[in-house]
Amino acid sequence: MKKLILLTGFILMGFLGFAQSFTVYPSPASVSGLASEPYFEAVSHVENNTSNELTLYWERIVNDIPADWNSSMCDNSQCYVPQVYLMDFTIGVGDESILDVRFYPAGLVGEGEVEVLVYDPTDSLNTVVSHKYYGTATLPTDVEDLVEENFKVYPNPATDYIILPQNNSAQQAAIYNIAGQQIRLIDLQNGTERINISDLNRGLYLVQFLDKNKKKLHTTRLTKR
Repeated sequence: MKKLILLTGFILMGFLGFAQSFTVYPSPASVSGLASEPYFEAVSHVENNTSNELTLYWERIVNDIPADWNSSMCDNSQCYVPQVYLMDFTIGVGDESILDVRFYPAGLVGEGEVEVLVYDPTDSLNTVVSHKYYGTATLPTDVEDLVEENFKVYPNPATDYIILPQNNSAQQAAIYNIAGQQIRLIDLQNGTERINISDLNRGLYLVQFLDKNKKKLHTTRLTKR
């Protein structure tokens, strides 16, 4: 009887160890955006809870999205095309990885649900964590939505580059760090929309749009990862 209790205890400890080797949060992840956007991103993270480097797999399952929508995955390695449904990724000791789902609404209003399975292939118990992502695409409902669309910066979060909108009002865009220091000034009238930001440190930035008189028109937050 004593041996049985000890054996049960070891099995339970082993299960808890595997179950806690990584954490996916927030759960579920949700996002909403305008149907006219190229895409919007439901942001999530996977945290390594072990004292070793961890190699995991994610598998994307499209449960329910409108017929003309599409979806794709981003992890700490890269953002993948919609045709990639399964991939491995590695998380260092004490580190975490993004695990985001991008929804591509194709101009259509609607709601979508994507499920992502995350698992450790070395886990003998085959523990699988199921994580849900929800995306909602809407039409502009007021002036504020229209303003946001006119000054949209994407991709956001961004890794290597951002694309800035061109409109008749904005002449320049200035990028500021969280300390309020201007680190980049971009002339929007030169036809350059794609801006390289690979040299920027990870973190939060502000993108400020200016008119021809240097008057501030709109400020948008930008996350560099």
